Amino acid sequence: MEERIKLVLPERDVERCDFTLTDVVTVDVHGLSLNNMIRLLKNITCICRQSFTLRIIHGFNHGTKLKDAVRTEGMFTRSYRIIPDQTNPGVTMLVFA
Repeated sequence: MEERIKLVLPERDVERCDFTLTDVVTVDVHGLSLNNMIRLLKNITCICRQSFTLRIIHGFNHGTKLKDAVRTEGMFTRSYRIIPDQTNPGVTMLVFA
């Protein structure tokens, strides 16, 4: 999964990703516009066709536009489940089947 992402995405987007956990892609979207965040997340889900978890660090204190978009159903055409992090309101996990 990591190799495919690094081959397809530009370096600036790869730098936002962390692959230390197996079958989990962590993406820090702090500072991105809503459109750029959606583009990045959709690109990652298109590249990763197997089951995986997308852990999104969107922040919480300085507006909730990114969080609200991530936690809204229907952003992706694939089947997924939204799991808000119980210990950190600035993180949301999307589990893709």
